[in-house]
Amino acid sequence: MGNRIKIDTICTRVYEELDPGKKIIDRNKRILEREDPGIIMAHPTFPQPMYKFLQDISQELLLPGIEKIPQNTIGLLKTNRRFIEAYMCGLNHAFGSELLWREYPTDQRGSYFRQFWDYSDYMSKESDTEENLEDIKPLAEWDSERLGSNEPENHLKEKLVLILRGDLLKKYPNAVIYAVEAKLNDENERVPALPEFKVKGEIQSPVFSGTMQPDITFLGFNITEDEARGKTNKYRHGFYFVIEERVSETRFGLDEIRSENSEEFELWDDLTWGHFKKKEVESGDYLDGLKPDLGDEYIDEWNDGSANIAWITMQKPVRIIIHANRILP
Repeated sequence: MGNRIKIDTICTRVYEELDPGKKIIDRNKRILEREDPGIIMAHPTFPQPMYKFLQDISQELLLPGIEKIPQNTIGLLKTNRRFIEAYMCGLNHAFGSELLWREYPTDQRGSYFRQFWDYSDYMSKESDTEENLEDIKPLAEWDSERLGSNEPENHLKEKLVLILRGDLLKKYPNAVIYAVEAKLNDENERVPALPEFKVKGEIQSPVFSGTMQPDITFLGFNITEDEARGKTNKYRHGFYFVIEERVSETRFGLDEIRSENSEEFELWDDLTWGHFKKKEVESGDYLDGLKPDLGDEYIDEWNDGSANIAWITMQKPVRIIIHANRILP
């Protein structure tokens, strides 16, 4: 007699092999299997700067005592590496717990958030990599190192933060702000290393920036306090911070009356509203209907067409230069 086939056994085996619940789990286990136990499983990453979410909870958490900053002032702060690492560590731990709760297939060792500041406007150099623009190295590499010492290799150093509060950037929101190395000129005077001072030196743009309510702007620079003061061998004379109006944003007008001596006149740049008769100005006439109270030689030039009036009244871009020693305590 031939072998008997048990139909019930065959049916049971077929059902087991075709059970989608079991087969999908087995398939995923094979996919996720890895030979090297040191390799961290795939996990989501988020490039967004995390300081913004801290700020949304409370600006005091980002900058304690923010309400005590006086109006129309400028100052320098230092970043707090220990605080940043503590916040980022807690953030990653909390998100890992959420993934575990959601049964996401990962080993809980991933670093989901590594960006604290916003580097989107940073003009990176050729030597910069995506890694050294992250604010913390992967949490799996922290080992037993103390908070404040877990920045990536070749990471941008501890930063000084220039903070401005007031009306300046409201009126000139596109002002250019940067740091420039201080040098000695031929007369042994400390000057910023800008072309008009005929000295060469390093210029640094902000590496990150942001705003806070109601009227605060902050910009981080890849400069230490000692470098800014001029206490290092490389930067012997420190750094200046520069705020300048963009050349491309042309403005026309006259200066306000600054003092009793504002009516002194040598060049058209000295022209103010004080050089016009008060009654004429108050009458609301346009400039082409007004005449400054100057000598005949200047009046002839003033009357030489609207293009000439435009040239005379064109406001030159303004630049403010402040050495770090004037801002640091």
